[in-house]
Amino acid sequence: MNDTEDLLSQLRDLQLPPVSALPAPGWWLLGVGIVLLGVFAFFAYRRFQRYGWQRQARSELGVLRAQVGDVPVSQSLSALSKLVRRVALVARSRQSIASLHGEDWLRELDDICGREVFKNSFGKLLENGPYQKNPDVRDEDLHTLMDHVDELISAAAKTQSHGRPHAEHVA
Repeated sequence: MNDTEDLLSQLRDLQLPPVSALPAPGWWLLGVGIVLLGVFAFFAYRRFQRYGWQRQARSELGVLRAQVGDVPVSQSLSALSKLVRRVALVARSRQSIASLHGEDWLRELDDICGREVFKNSFGKLLENGPYQKNPDVRDEDLHTLMDHVDELISAAAKTQSHGRPHAEHVA
């Protein structure tokens, strides 16, 4: 037993390294990564909300496209006219849009698009079509008008003023 006691007497207490008050670098990187992910998610969500009206308008336009031939043309033109008015409200103020009608309305839509799309073309369908009982409009013309409305949606998204709530206009 003497040998065992000799061996045990030679053991010393463990010497632990000093503990740093700061976390390891990996934890710092993880923390910075989480903060950056949170900032990215915040801005992505804001962008998603900001252009929600555009997704909704395009969805509604898609429904109208699918209904061509199944519903009366006057009903399609009426729904399309309402959609165009709501989209225009995104790009312009309510005061400048609300009172417009006829040629002035079509000119304003062309101004939003940045080129003449409505005034000298199928925009006349938006001006008169919703008020006619059975307008004589071919399905191809209606689809062309819907292509112009899609262009209006894109143009309105580019010209919308920053900081203004938009979802209420298209909803």
